[in-house]
Amino acid sequence: METAENQASEVKSGSVPATMRAWVQGRYGTSEVFDLVDLPVPEVEGKQVLIEVHASSVNAADWHISTGYPSFVRLQMGLRTPKRKTPGGDAAGVVVAKGPEATRFALGDRVVGNIPGGGFAEYAVSNEANLVAFPETVGFAEAGALPIAGLTAIQALRTHGGVQPGQRVLVNGASGGVGTFAVQIAKILGAEVTAVCSTGNVQQARDLGADHVVDYKTQSFGDVGSGFDVILDLASSQPIKVMKSILAPSGTYLYIGGPKGNMPTWAARFARAKLAFRKGDQKLSVFTAEADDQDMSDLVSWVADGSLTPAIQRTYSLEGAMEAFDHLAAGHAKGKLVVTVR
Repeated sequence: METAENQASEVKSGSVPATMRAWVQGRYGTSEVFDLVDLPVPEVEGKQVLIEVHASSVNAADWHISTGYPSFVRLQMGLRTPKRKTPGGDAAGVVVAKGPEATRFALGDRVVGNIPGGGFAEYAVSNEANLVAFPETVGFAEAGALPIAGLTAIQALRTHGGVQPGQRVLVNGASGGVGTFAVQIAKILGAEVTAVCSTGNVQQARDLGADHVVDYKTQSFGDVGSGFDVILDLASSQPIKVMKSILAPSGTYLYIGGPKGNMPTWAARFARAKLAFRKGDQKLSVFTAEADDQDMSDLVSWVADGSLTPAIQRTYSLEGAMEAFDHLAAGHAKGKLVVTVR
């Protein structure tokens, strides 16, 4: 009987090339520190699988990890040089090799998930636990847009916000990757949704299902109303005291998007938020999304049945991935920017 280990080596030598193209960085910085190079295709071991990457996407997390900003990122990702050389925490593709202990997927399965980097390459390795299968009715680009932004949105609203049918949800920063998913997921969960975005994104927010849309360019933030059961703050555009004042007495403030500025600016806002919510029934939640089977499977199912649509602004080739990186860094992203590797 052929073992999983033998099967993996046979497939690797038969249909997987020895080298691949991948974006790599040797120091912290923006797109100028990256090079598209040829690297050996990574080996798999244990419960890992090798993914032939078809699509990935750019996330704010990629920018923070690649630039090492704010500085606390370097405590985990490397003080002087980044430990993660190839960006891309999202990956959708096909399983082409398996480690000897990997039993969850068959060779040829279409999989998607939040991986520990490497999505901006032709092949990537991930533990099988971070992946879920997805059907042929879901395109690779759609799947590749899902993991980090989709998991952040669903875990914010469902896990940490506990959104229930009939509750009122405010999404501040509704036009980005997480925001476009959050508007739709809040509606899936049965909430009444108010979206805050700029003029050019008002129609998009309405198309995604927002019940009320406030254009911060032409309207006062006071027009959003008050008494929200859950506020998902992706923009940090208003003082903490303002956000607290429009939150219901027992509501939850989900603080995800840090303000623009240096490390002291981040730290100061976080400290103010912790201080403001230290007493009373209003709750503050600060978290980082994690790989989760059920959440990822639900996202895929919602896309498959048409309940959830990744708002893909533009797709880029692997060669053009740094253009997508710069577009995100400049603050021009409207929804998701997808890198189609194949």
